[in-house]
Amino acid sequence: MEKIVEGRTISLKVNEDVVATNLYNLVETAKAYVESSGEFEQLVLDMSNVGFVDSKGITFVVGLYKMANARGSKFKVVKLRPEIHELFTLLNLNQLFSIEKV
Repeated sequence: MEKIVEGRTISLKVNEDVVATNLYNLVETAKAYVESSGEFEQLVLDMSNVGFVDSKGITFVVGLYKMANARGSKFKVVKLRPEIHELFTLLNLNQLFSIEKV
């Protein structure tokens, strides 16, 4: 995962599938990045390099949303592959936060 800071926006770019086997490292890395960033207006999750998301991966994304929300920041997920975008829409995640396709 890469962290990119642009003004008051933090982008986290995931470079692997968001699945149970990768979850611990993703959570720990994301938490460290967010906690070390101070105040920010928006947290963006860039999933352009993600090919698959399982149920544990969904909990990771929702956890990031909650982390941003607890800090009073906006959250959005960008560059979703069409099939992952469809999954997020079916789960009504677009009601919690903004999601954008590739």
